[in-house]
Amino acid sequence: MFHFSEIKSHPDLPLESHLSQVAEIALEILKNKKIDFNEFGISESCVQDLVKMTALLHDIGKSTTFFQKRLSTGYKFPNGEHQHSGLSSIIAYKPLIDYCVNNNIDKYIALAPIIAIKFHHSEFSNSVNILPNDYSMEKRIENFYKCILELPLLQSIGLSVNEFPPSPLEIDCEIEDLLSEFSNCLPEKKMQFNILTLFIYSLLLEADKAYLAVSDKDLYNRRAIKINRNAVDDYKIVKFTDSKTEVNKTREKAYCEVINQLDNTDLKNHIYSLTLPTGMGKTLLSASWALKLRDKIEAENGFIPKIIVALPFLSIIEQSSNDYEDFLGRPKEDIFLKTHSLSSLEFKDYEHNTAEFFINIWNSQVIMTTFDQLLYAFLSFKPKSLMRFHNLMNCIIIMDEIQALPPHLWDPFSNFINEITKIGNSYLLVMSATMPHIIDNAVELVPTQKDNQLEKGPERYFEKLSRYKLILKHKNLQNITEFIENLKSNLKNVDENKIMIVLNTRDSAKKVYEGLKKYSNGRDLYFLSSYVIPKKRLERINQINESKNALVVTTQCIEAGVDIDMDYVIRDFGPLDSIIQVAGRCNREGLKNTKNVKIIRLYDPNFKSNFNPSGEFNRMVYDNLSLDATLKILDVEGEEVLENKVFGLAKKYFFELKRKDLGASRTKCLLDLSHEYIKNGKNFKFDIRRELRGDLKQYNLIVENFAPELRKEIENILSANVDRWEKRRNLKAIANKISVNSISVNAYKFDPEEIAKKGKGNFYFLNPEYYDEEIGFNYVTPSNSYIV
Repeated sequence: MFHFSEIKSHPDLPLESHLSQVAEIALEILKNKKIDFNEFGISESCVQDLVKMTALLHDIGKSTTFFQKRLSTGYKFPNGEHQHSGLSSIIAYKPLIDYCVNNNIDKYIALAPIIAIKFHHSEFSNSVNILPNDYSMEKRIENFYKCILELPLLQSIGLSVNEFPPSPLEIDCEIEDLLSEFSNCLPEKKMQFNILTLFIYSLLLEADKAYLAVSDKDLYNRRAIKINRNAVDDYKIVKFTDSKTEVNKTREKAYCEVINQLDNTDLKNHIYSLTLPTGMGKTLLSASWALKLRDKIEAENGFIPKIIVALPFLSIIEQSSNDYEDFLGRPKEDIFLKTHSLSSLEFKDYEHNTAEFFINIWNSQVIMTTFDQLLYAFLSFKPKSLMRFHNLMNCIIIMDEIQALPPHLWDPFSNFINEITKIGNSYLLVMSATMPHIIDNAVELVPTQKDNQLEKGPERYFEKLSRYKLILKHKNLQNITEFIENLKSNLKNVDENKIMIVLNTRDSAKKVYEGLKKYSNGRDLYFLSSYVIPKKRLERINQINESKNALVVTTQCIEAGVDIDMDYVIRDFGPLDSIIQVAGRCNREGLKNTKNVKIIRLYDPNFKSNFNPSGEFNRMVYDNLSLDATLKILDVEGEEVLENKVFGLAKKYFFELKRKDLGASRTKCLLDLSHEYIKNGKNFKFDIRRELRGDLKQYNLIVENFAPELRKEIENILSANVDRWEKRRNLKAIANKISVNSISVNAYKFDPEEIAKKGKGNFYFLNPEYYDEEIGFNYVTPSNSYIV
């Protein structure tokens, strides 16, 4: 006969100890959070009780002969009898329901902890899979060690030996009734339920791993660390000694206007926007605002929030992180943590498991990450990502270049983030030179002032700019071959020293570059594309900045996050926000007279198809919604549009987009827990990665031409006599080296082994003949394949 002390959760850990530890950690994290579910009818003490019950019940299903044998021998039962999360949720059902009834809480609220328990070892699933019963459940119940129910901790939350065994079939039926009750709730209630579920789930996930991942228990803490609120101001004094140019004066004016009004900020407003032209120093301004707001929140609300900086591209992260590291004084990772797919797994020289765990839970004061990782934290279904969700409570989120968020995610993003910031006492700042109307209640940080008897906000900064003007030549389609021929004869007549031609596809950019090789008229010729490995792209960008006479042919990879300054730009037609982003690379510092940004519209008759009848390159990469909105806005303009008119055009453009369906069906499917929506008559499962990246499969191909030692390094790591986790960590250590020597190919019906050799660990090494030193990846796509 087993005694409950003999029942294990892990090889060297009694189940009772594990449950107690997880409850202790989850409650400790919760104690440091200031959250408010009162509108949902759930008090602070009720949230605390639900979190405690979830933690104490999450692994109760391990108390079976099957799981204990699996733990001691490694034997995996063929029908999954050793699995425990479903049984845990069945045993948890009655005490959770009783708690809701006894505390006058809607019974469907019990589903939140039940879902957290059911999926704490698997992907967060839809309502169909919430039902915990399966064909092995009766066996598990028959082989359950009931002595675990004698634990005082478990009896204190309503478990009793006398009420065992439960009836899985009855519980399934009752859960279906609760789901039916939930389906009749208003959207606001459904959203609050989703936030509560994600919050409990994320607390459980972190607490479940904490003492197992952190060898030295004293290292694990979630206490906030103070940061000098004037760190950016002090940095600016040292860094920027010359502020005499007009652009620098304008930057400083904007900085002072925003910062000086911060003391009067009403903390009841949770969402803010910062709309300023490109080159106005938004990175440092937003950082200073966040540090000072952090101080204000501590003084008025009694807690110190994290700062989470989310950026759309890795290239921007590398530039912005340098600024943050500088003004924070080159801090350790517990102060500033840069985390993305290529970042290292180092954290304060801690051992590997501890370091990786702290990185995964964002255990830092300032976190810099990607849009993807931020969105995964509340729109993904994967435990590793959702474990971070509670970090979104009591934090300040900065999202730069917010226009990079795909329009079909505007509705789910705005709905979720509004509720997260309200319940979680968090604050969001979105920034852009072309601010989309994503969140209607955002408070603009650039103050409104009287200008010529008119009240004006951000437009004051746009109306005084004359760095460039748009020359609109997009109304007439132009064959790309004719475009190249015209350039050949006209380039010699262009007086500007630094010219940039921006194309929509890599193939069209390659065609223009090849056509102009002998006609650059003495200028240094450069080619930029994501088909050029990042290491070489960065080298070329540095060369372009140093060059006095340059002709650059590029794709849209220079739209955001690339700091270059050109004299004349030609841009193939695209969405208005993309056009404006590219225009921001023309006469960036405003040191010259007004320069031209010419907008054309190219097509290739060979690319006409049912999908793209016109053969336009813009239709190959952008959605019709944004292209048609841009045409509607620009077609009523004259041939020239000065920079000071761009702000008004952007407002019209995003208003036009807002009138369309921007993901409401996606929001609905997340709220009702179905996770499926209908688009164009077809059913789609919501998958945030696909929503961000599209349906094409991505292949990463390593280019050995510039790193011949990489293959051997990878093979040595994968062949080493160490466990898989050590191999993974060692691969992560060279991830950046792999990345800067790789290209990504998004393709359909494409076999990478036709052009690359498959190495150990599913790494593909591009055959040398398919990489050209000038244009990068050089491959003619077969007619039955599709590569973007």
